[in-house]
Amino acid sequence: MKLNVFYYFCALLVLTFLFCIPPVYSQALPITKPDSSVTKAQPLKISDPKTAAPEAVVTDFPAPVESVSKEQFEDYKSRIEANPQLSKYIGYTLLAAGVGRIVSSETPSTIFVAGKPQSGGVISSNLTMFVFTQGYSDIVAVFPKSLSTGAAPSFELHDVTDDKLADVILTIPTGGSGAAVNCLIYTCKNDKAYVVYPHSKVPMFFKGRFEPGYKALLFINNVIKKEINLSSRKQLYDAQGIYKDGKVITTETPWMFLTSVKPFANNAGFYSLECFYIVKGISNVDSIAEIRSVIVYSDSRKAWQFRSASIRPVK
Repeated sequence: MKLNVFYYFCALLVLTFLFCIPPVYSQALPITKPDSSVTKAQPLKISDPKTAAPEAVVTDFPAPVESVSKEQFEDYKSRIEANPQLSKYIGYTLLAAGVGRIVSSETPSTIFVAGKPQSGGVISSNLTMFVFTQGYSDIVAVFPKSLSTGAAPSFELHDVTDDKLADVILTIPTGGSGAAVNCLIYTCKNDKAYVVYPHSKVPMFFKGRFEPGYKALLFINNVIKKEINLSSRKQLYDAQGIYKDGKVITTETPWMFLTSVKPFANNAGFYSLECFYIVKGISNVDSIAEIRSVIVYSDSRKAWQFRSASIRPVK
């Protein structure tokens, strides 16, 4: 009998322990809301139209355009002011900004493009690129004089020189009626920026001429040829003195200009360029053909190589 009472007492103790004292491992950690006062750092964006201009205008720096964030503007301002040798750039408008590994594969750089605003605020002159990297010298690249003026420049970062570092691919709209753009590509080495692309270095040569019967012959590198039918423009071309009775009576010739440059990944592990041009007949509003070409940079030759091109008429 005493043995049964002992067993009963032991069982009661076990049950009391299991149901009255919750085990530690079953207790869930409390869920708390994140501190709203703490925000993650956001990467700089290139020409993001959604970012807002700074609320306050600094007297010695004009307010940036809407494509540059307040943080980018303040970073640019502080970097310029921190280097006495860059004091002459105080007053330049910040036009584009971004971050990329263009100087070191381990250290990101901040890239700024700024210029002097002209009357009206649409066109800027003295366009200049600034590259700021911690532990490296500040790089300042003044655009070539012929390409130093434009409207709303922007840039992309891609490796086109096959050095495993990003290059700065700048597009600079001229602001004219023909939608022409200029393009510059900078690669950075030894604390300097080197231009590897203005169009003059591209081995693609264009020529065109008007032919009897309201036609135009267009050539690329004297190999690719395309005939463009201009008969739908007969009345206009007669009025402008290009043709008379179907015969060419002018020495004027068609011309072309660059409209966009699009980098794309190639099979060799870096980027090639797809370049688009528009061919004009007698004025900027008279588009007669479009040209698409593909070029690739040879680092060993330090030169661009022509790959292909095509011409199609504009109706």
